[in-house]
Amino acid sequence: MRYLVLAVIFAAQWTYANTPGIEVVGLFKDGAILIIDGQQRMLRKGLPTEKGVEVIEADAKSVTLVVDGEIKKMSLSKKISTQFAESDEKPAAHISRGAGGHYWAPGRVNNRACEFVVDTGATYVSLNSHHAAQLGVSYKDGIPVVMRTANGVKRSFKVTLDSVTVGMVTVRGVDAVVSEGRFPEVILLGNAFLNRVEMRVEAGVMVLQSKI
Repeated sequence: MRYLVLAVIFAAQWTYANTPGIEVVGLFKDGAILIIDGQQRMLRKGLPTEKGVEVIEADAKSVTLVVDGEIKKMSLSKKISTQFAESDEKPAAHISRGAGGHYWAPGRVNNRACEFVVDTGATYVSLNSHHAAQLGVSYKDGIPVVMRTANGVKRSFKVTLDSVTVGMVTVRGVDAVVSEGRFPEVILLGNAFLNRVEMRVEAGVMVLQSKI
């Protein structure tokens, strides 16, 4: 009986190892960017599975997955970890391409957690009024502007964010535009931030590195 109990305990333990066909290339709270059978996918906790893979929990260090019914805990791919090490002379962020072919990145606005989509076509960091409320941005103190979008004219406000952080990179005094309503649906990391860092793509991974 003792041996049976031990066997059950070991069987219930999480495995912490590489899983054939799956590679972790990005980590953030409650989600991960994975390469599954050669295809890049962004998975989030609570969302439908992708090819038999489901996220149970995730943070910046590791992700716990259910893979074909088996629980596995995985860390960032060694290839990505090495890229972090090679660039440690200056603070940097490494961002893998995610859903829709976009570069998604967890970060902070005024030291409050959020998620960005990199948008080189956006002049400013762009967010909606609901994002602003969650991040404590008093946008109505800003300069009123009119934004023309595919969905029509939006009443907006130009503000200056105290700080914007992606990975280890922080830029202070970043211009942003807050639009009333729910457009844009995601926070766009525009050129007001991007022009103040070094930006390049290495093996499909976007690298944002401090100029300081």
